[in-house]
Amino acid sequence: KNDIYNRNVFVASLIFGIIAIIAGVVLKLESVSAGIMGGGVLLVLYGMMRYWGELGKYLRLMVLGIVLAILIWIGYKKFGKK
Repeated sequence: KNDIYNRNVFVASLIFGIIAIIAGVVLKLESVSAGIMGGGVLLVLYGMMRYWGELGKYLRLMVLGIVLAILIWIGYKKFGKK
């Protein structure tokens, strides 16, 4: 029963965290967008820590790869075009 709860927390925090990170990139106010992106990153980290033990090794690789790709995209969008 606890595994199901941890899975649900993982999925919800991953979805909302990625949405918050993308919303932080889209917003034009630097202070607000930085806070939203930071909150999104922390939300993704929290979800990963909750469910890390139950994830299979290939799913871990896939999720971390997706998150890394999103963070690289954010770095390019925020800091690459100055």
